[in-house]
Amino acid sequence: MGRAANELTQVESVPGSPGWQPPSKFKVLLVSLIICLFLFFALDGLWSAHVLRSTALASPQSTCFTRDPIRHHALESNCSCDRHWGKESYLFATNSLGFRDENIRQVPLTSTRPRILVLGDSFTEGMSSWPDSYVGQIAARFPQYEFLNGAVESYSPSNYLNVTRALLDKGVKFDEVIVFIDMSD
Repeated sequence: MGRAANELTQVESVPGSPGWQPPSKFKVLLVSLIICLFLFFALDGLWSAHVLRSTALASPQSTCFTRDPIRHHALESNCSCDRHWGKESYLFATNSLGFRDENIRQVPLTSTRPRILVLGDSFTEGMSSWPDSYVGQIAARFPQYEFLNGAVESYSPSNYLNVTRALLDKGVKFDEVIVFIDMSD
């Protein structure tokens, strides 16, 4: 009976009581989680510092962007620069309307060819060289049409409407408008 009484006095502490100890597996899990979080933040900080050191900061002058009171931002007219997308760089040019184009050029108010205005966001603007962008490929495939690429990265449907209104206010004539909408719109 002495042994049974001794076992009763050595009853484990109840969780929440002053002498309670968490199981050793819980301690290992907690320590592992803390180490993983520390490593994640340390490595993320090192990687971010590396990327910031190796990437030139983009300024509006190096990207052909300008502020716009209605659309927030737009492309500068008759601008040319080297743009970067990831590790790739490509020549970027705009025409006199401030639209992405193959080269800097003066766009007349009217055209002898049917004119198609293309609107959208960065995918339509083309984050690659003009011949690699899909608007550039369509323009090359259908030379009987003149394509005006009025797309700008991060534009939305209200911007598409405002671009169209601005063109009409300037007297620019076009025959069709194609709006490429994606899930972010």
